[in-house]
Amino acid sequence: MMEGFDAQDLIDILRVRCQERGSQKGWAKDHGLSPAYVNDVLQGRREISDNFAALLGFERRVIFFDVQDVAREDGPAQRAA
Repeated sequence: MMEGFDAQDLIDILRVRCQERGSQKGWAKDHGLSPAYVNDVLQGRREISDNFAALLGFERRVIFFDVQDVAREDGPAQRAA
């Protein structure tokens, strides 16, 4: 199964990429974004869009969880056959 990442993970990755590039401004310029937008994402004032995620090498996928699995501590819910 593939490992999932949440928004905070992508923000952490963005922070590292900006550091590797030398600045938020430099990373933003390299990717055709405004430095203010990149800063807003890093500060949690803007959400990571699908296009922004793609710039980081990710894509958004929606997953669903079985609420019975979440409620149970002893493992996956039993499914009727």
